[in-house]
Amino acid sequence: MLYQIGHTAAVEALSTVRQSGRSTSYRWARRRLTRRVRSSKRYGDQQISFVDQTSAVLAREHEIEHLFAFDSDFSTMGFERVPVDIE
Repeated sequence: MLYQIGHTAAVEALSTVRQSGRSTSYRWARRRLTRRVRSSKRYGDQQISFVDQTSAVLAREHEIEHLFAFDSDFSTMGFERVPVDIE
């Protein structure tokens, strides 16, 4: 959705699904989804995918600072990428 219809519409769609009462989420998933939505607002001027932002939420929960990734979005979100940023 992010790449096809844009950031604002993607965030609105996610909010609509969450508020509809027609989706099921587990307590641990709900907490992470809330953090992910906050992340999307923080990086609203960027085109960072749902999966990348969710991965960042999980990495922060586990105090992971270095990720094996080539995607520059992880640098934007404050992570060091291995091997790109680390020699």
